[in-house]
Formats: sequence, C-alpha cells, structure tokens
Amino acid sequence: MRGLRESLSGLPLILRCAVVGSVCAGTIASILVVVGAVRNYSRGDVAQAALFGVVEAFVLAGSAGALLGLVVGLFAYLVRAAKRHL
Repeated sequence: MRGLRESLSGLPLILRCAVVGSVCAGTIASILVVVGAVRNYSRGDVAQAALFGVVEAFVLAGSAGALLGLVVGLFAYLVRAAKRHL
C-alpha cells in the first residue's frame, strides 16, 4: 500500500484524481457485473458472461470515472491555486 501511495504522489493532482476515479469506478462496476452474471446466467455460462462483463464494465466505467476524476482534479487544482494567492 505504501508503494502505491508513493507512486501516486509523484503524479500531478489532476492526473492522480483521474487514476483513482478510474480504478474505483471500474472496480465497483466489475463487482456489480459479476453479481449480476451469477444471478442471471446458468452455471455453464457464468464464467464466460462474467469475464466478458468484467472487462467491458472496467473499460466503460473506468472511462467515466476518469472523466469525473479529471473534473474533480481540475476543481481541486483551482481551489489549491486560489488558496495560494490569498
């Protein structure tokens, strides 16, 4: 965990927010897809449906999370800059 924190601390604030938003949104969506696949598909089809769904969910939700992270990071950057000038 310490290594992850150190590697993220080297990134600019906006990029850090985008990475964290992407990973969080992708992980949450992937978990929801696996739960949905277990509920909706038969035993034989669960593995294939879950694998495809996890990849698709991680890419799509990760992209949306990255965009949201960019907006949050930009806002945080502007707030930080405003505080420095006050």
